[in-house]
Parts: sequence; structure tokens; C-alpha cells
Amino acid sequence: MTALPDALVQSWPTYSNKRNNAFLDALQIGAETGIRYLAYVENQRHNETRFGVSETGKQRDFRKIFKERNLATSCDSVFFTPNQFVAKRSKNGLKMLCANWLDIDLCFQPGQLLTFQLESQIYDQILTAGEVANLPAPSFIVFSGSGGLHLYWVYKGVPVSEYSVADWQEVARKLISAFPRNNLWKVDYGASIACSGLMRLPGSINPKTGKKVEVEYGGPIYEFAQLRRAIGLSAKVNVVPLRDFKQLNSTKEKIHTLVSKKHRIGQWWLSCYLAVLKHFRELKAVPEGKRDKAAFILFVALRHLKSSEDALNDIKRLNRELIGLPQPQLMAYLASARINFYRYNKLSLSLYLEDLLGYVPEFLNRPDKPKLSKDEVKARQSKAASTTARAKSAKTLAKLHDAVLSCQRQGLKVTQSNVAQQAKVSIRTVKGRWHQLADSSETC
Repeated sequence: MTALPDALVQSWPTYSNKRNNAFLDALQIGAETGIRYLAYVENQRHNETRFGVSETGKQRDFRKIFKERNLATSCDSVFFTPNQFVAKRSKNGLKMLCANWLDIDLCFQPGQLLTFQLESQIYDQILTAGEVANLPAPSFIVFSGSGGLHLYWVYKGVPVSEYSVADWQEVARKLISAFPRNNLWKVDYGASIACSGLMRLPGSINPKTGKKVEVEYGGPIYEFAQLRRAIGLSAKVNVVPLRDFKQLNSTKEKIHTLVSKKHRIGQWWLSCYLAVLKHFRELKAVPEGKRDKAAFILFVALRHLKSSEDALNDIKRLNRELIGLPQPQLMAYLASARINFYRYNKLSLSLYLEDLLGYVPEFLNRPDKPKLSKDEVKARQSKAASTTARAKSAKTLAKLHDAVLSCQRQGLKVTQSNVAQQAKVSIRTVKGRWHQLADSSETC
């Protein structure tokens, strides 16, 4: 499978060749630079294990874990994380963005059965919807085993120091909007917008049907910037990659352009890194008496922008080129920063840099945003509360609607008590929305 050329073609190919290894290789599973998670249900117990490369350099091979634990046949469900993490599986713990995906579930009418003809109809409808919306073709299509589909747009991994979680979710929302719900299928918004989420693994068994989770491929492997352009989004990188630092000249205008009006931690530390580096490059070397402080703050900034290992390699290179400390002395100065993730507020960083450089860099001299009045704060809080309440209400209604469908599939009478039991909510919640459920059941 080849990477996508710059001229993106929006027509979708014919998908075939069911090979799980192609899917695993495209996502670089087994060749991680960070951590991925593998979750499975065994003997009605949820288990979660990690594989890949940890911050300490410890490696765990995915295929070895999968084979040793016989996950293909011995477990009820097997899931994995397409994206990679530094350690903890969370939105804030992401290290590498590797793919966007859509989780498409069935939305059956009462008494409707999934036949081969209906499954083919759903498949055609989904692919047609993507082509009509002029979306780039997904790299892979995974058949979940229950009639649903998972569409994957795989790209060469990009670190979160280059593109943020918000950039990833912007792509996800754009893809979701191209597939409006109908009477046969719907996009699972929660699963498709969760960048740290778990997805069903091809090659495993779906216990709901006993069918194997299979994959078809035929689409290209993307660059993340190309994918964003293809769906009408800006391909601009939020934070300049560290490999491009040498291409920046040392003018104040260059540093100023790196920080947008909206404050971001990554941009703040990037400005700090560039300001210190610019100052001492103009001096040709770091003077004695300031080498330890320069090395320390540069390493702290790098740790906010890169992994601990990459930051250490970069500071060693800078030490050879600019700082000039003996290697044992450098490692001694950085010992605490390698263990602790240091954070500075504006005042403490200003004092540190003023002592180191003799002045406070421009990015720290910008005035703070004016504080809102009490009335403005209350108005914004009220608006946020209303938005949250509407979203929560819609989520609850969708949950109750799914419970109604579940009752119908199981042959249970659709009563308030049965719906409450299926949805795992109180009977009072069902009663309060019963008239809305009656209206919505007529349309889907």
C-alpha cells in the first residue's frame, strides 16, 4: 500500500483482500514509539494490558501477547487503541496520533433481522454517503461482526507536539458530519470522537454473534496534513516541530509568530526554548556560571514538547554544540528534571529567565487578558450550564431509545419498567421522557 500523492482523489476504490496483517502493519502495531493498550474480556472479567515501548525503554510485543494469551479464541471481546500514549490511556496522555475512525452501528426497526441482502445494502449506503460528501477514501473498512462497520483513515504517526488533540477531534467531527443517521445505521459519536478510545481488533471474535472481526483494505495511507486538506481543514501545524528550529532566524518577529493570541502550554514552552537558544547562539556559547541554568531550563522546555528520551538526546546534542558541560556534570544537573515534570507560572519563569538572560523575553511581557465582570462570568456560566443540560438530555434520550430497541429485539414488552432496566436508569427518568420516546420510535 502506497502513501497518498499530493493530488488527492476523492473517488473510493473497491475494497477487498481481507488481511489482518496489512491493517496491523499500517498502524505500525509492533513498531511503536509509545504505548498502546489491549483490552479483553475473559471469564466475564475485564482485563487491560499495555504493549509497545514505555518511557523507561521497556518493550512488550503485541503479537507475542496476542498469541500467548490466545486472545483470538479464548476471550469474549478484544479491543485495542489505534493511537499511542506516553503512559496512561487518556486524552492528556497521548503521544502519537496514528488514525481517525468512525464507529458505525446498526439502527434496526422493530422486528427487523440482519440478512445478507440487508448487510450489503447498509455497506453500499455507507460507502455512497462518503463519496457523496466528497470525503477521501478510508484506508481500511473493518466488519465488527455484528453488522456494523469501522472506517479507518490511517496516516503516518504524528506526535501531539505537532498536532493537538483538538486538531484530531476537528477531523473526527468533520468525518462524522458526512454520515447522518438514517433508519438502518448511525455513527456512534462517542466512540468516533474519543482519541484515547478502544476499538474492536480485527482477527478477534464478536461474542454477540460469534462472527470473526474482519478487515478489507484498498484506500491509501495518508499524511495527517493531507487528510486535513482533503476534508477542507487547514493543514497548518499548531506547534513548530523541533527538527525545524535551525531553519528559524533569530529575529523577534519569528519568535512572536510562534505564539498565537490564544495561550497554549506547548507554544509557551516553545517560545521559551527559542528565546534561550537565540540568546546564546548570538553569544556563540553559554558563558561559564550560566551553563547549568541554561541546560536545566532548555531540558524542561523540551520535556514539555517531546518525550523524555527525545528531550534527553536533544539536550546532549545542544550541550556538545553550545553549552559545553562535561557529560557527568550535565546528567547531574538534569537528574531532578528527568524524574519530575516541572511546571512554571508566568512570574517564576520570568524571574528565572531574567536571571539567566538579563532580561524578560517578549512573550512573557504581553499583557494578561482583562478579567470578566461578575455579570459576564454569570452569563457565561449560565450559557454553559444550559448547553451541558441539553447535551445530557439528548444523551439520555438516545440511551432510552436504544433500550426500547433492545427490548424489541429480545421480545420483551416495551414498558417503562423494562426500558428503565435495559437502560440502567431510574423509572422516574423514563417517565419524564416517555412522550419523547413515543414520538422518536415512529421515526426510527
